Amino acid sequence: MSDKKQSENIDRSDDHHTTEVSDVHKDTPVAAVPPLESGDSAQKVKKSAQSFSSNGRGLKMIILGVLIVLLIAGVGVYEYAVHGVQTLSKNPTTVVLAGYFNLPIASVDGHPISYTEYMTDLNSLTKFYSSKPPNFPSMTPKQISDQVLSRLFVNSIVSKVAKKLNVTVKQSEIDKAKETLSKSFPTPQKEEQKMESTFGWTVDQYTKEVIEPVLLGQDVQTAFQTAAIATSSPYHQYTSEEVHARHILFSTTSSTTDAVVKAKATLVMKQIKNGADFAKMAKKYGSDSTKNKGGDLGWFGRGAMVPKFGNAVFSMKPNQIQLVHTVFGYHIVQLLGTRIAGDFSSFMRAQMKSANVKLYANVHNPFVAIQTRQTPTSTRSAATSTTSTTKQASTSSGK
Repeated sequence: MSDKKQSENIDRSDDHHTTEVSDVHKDTPVAAVPPLESGDSAQKVKKSAQSFSSNGRGLKMIILGVLIVLLIAGVGVYEYAVHGVQTLSKNPTTVVLAGYFNLPIASVDGHPISYTEYMTDLNSLTKFYSSKPPNFPSMTPKQISDQVLSRLFVNSIVSKVAKKLNVTVKQSEIDKAKETLSKSFPTPQKEEQKMESTFGWTVDQYTKEVIEPVLLGQDVQTAFQTAAIATSSPYHQYTSEEVHARHILFSTTSSTTDAVVKAKATLVMKQIKNGADFAKMAKKYGSDSTKNKGGDLGWFGRGAMVPKFGNAVFSMKPNQIQLVHTVFGYHIVQLLGTRIAGDFSSFMRAQMKSANVKLYANVHNPFVAIQTRQTPTSTRSAATSTTSTTKQASTSSGK
């Protein structure tokens, strides 16, 4: 069936067909999967049967009987697929039939979320966590399902915004990302083997399921930040101040006293204020990965850094240099500039909070916490959890 027809069925408000839910439990009703009459194949069979006159004789009656049998069989197959979706069946036949009938597991603002895509991603992420690196936490089936649905829900919202902003991912971006990923492996064969053992995917599947959505999200964020600046933009309410800063981190460890580290950082800061090159000093003394970029932290908004660091930077004036103490150690920080830009995180939080989510199977709605929580700083992490998980998985695949 077409996406349009599917969406129309999903959006029905008739209580007999649709029940909106936020958080599903065993005794909580879920929305009924759209009826068979919406299916293209069943509709064709039904119309064919109806096209015969009730006064027909001979061959017409035989053909009519055959068509009725086919219609009944079609209903049976459809009901089998619907039951499989509602019971979260992993049976390959159910997954294939769900794809054939375009059965959704959920919808977000009227856009169907494919059961087949959900189950494909669920199997992949389950496989990933079964062979996870030692530093990865263990995940329950419910948490894995939440991650999958959260990613699919966010991807749906991002795709909608991409259309409004006329954003598409260029093939050159995809090729560059694939090239970067391939450099993590000695040979293409090793890359394919790692993808199969980690996700159960080919490189092409990984590209479609992970790389392309991440790139689209990045491109949409860039376009949004520019579009939101215009006062006439419908996104203008989602703007905030950002700062551009760089730093040199002097880490405090058990082998060095706080006073020694602070004294060393103070001495280097004095040298910089007297004319020493900040980037060169960062490369020489820095103890985190930014040292290779001259300590550059890029642009970031409030709440992106630990409180002590963020508060200090947002209180500084351009080109000012200051020593800041955090749980990581002592930072020599320089503010390079400030700007007003579209706050994509705030926008996405608002979209997720107001999203009309309907579930068609007994699964948990990962947006329910966002839609009921009041603390903005808590929802910030939820807005970016899918991207973070994707980046972690991508990094892990190259090990």
